[in-house]
Amino acid sequence: MSTAATETARQSDQPEVVTLSTGVKARVVPVAVSLVEDVMNAVPEPEVPTFFNEQKGREEPNPHDPSYQRAMRQYERDRNDAAMSALVLFGLDLVDGVPEDDGWLRKLQLIERRTSLDLSDFDLEDELDIEYVYKRYIACGTQDLILVGHKAGPSQEDVQKAVNTFQGTET
Repeated sequence: MSTAATETARQSDQPEVVTLSTGVKARVVPVAVSLVEDVMNAVPEPEVPTFFNEQKGREEPNPHDPSYQRAMRQYERDRNDAAMSALVLFGLDLVDGVPEDDGWLRKLQLIERRTSLDLSDFDLEDELDIEYVYKRYIACGTQDLILVGHKAGPSQEDVQKAVNTFQGTET
């Protein structure tokens, strides 16, 4: 294959550049479903509390306990946050990189001082942490996350192919 043909083939394999809802230019790239599933599954599910049922003389689960209900809501938030982190970090390739001007970061730090936003888990001197914080809090809007999520999941065609590989009788 000639050099020009190789370059054309390579370019056609590149995801197209899109302008995200925030105005940031990026390539949306597929994220391995197994990565998303694994980060979500790494979040520990709270244990269902029990109570002693005197009529039956034994401990029984109490999924209606208000503390457990709060823990389950937090569990779901943490799982969604883990998935979003994987999708944002691996699913968006910034065309122009992180801006040289750190005005966006200073604004986030102001919000952190005035709200419950917590950036303390990030090393703001580390390039990868800075890229993640920029993608997560500045570059990626809600609709963009949905777009990245669709790229991570199997297409309808992939699902149908998988279904067709199963052998069995029709009912």
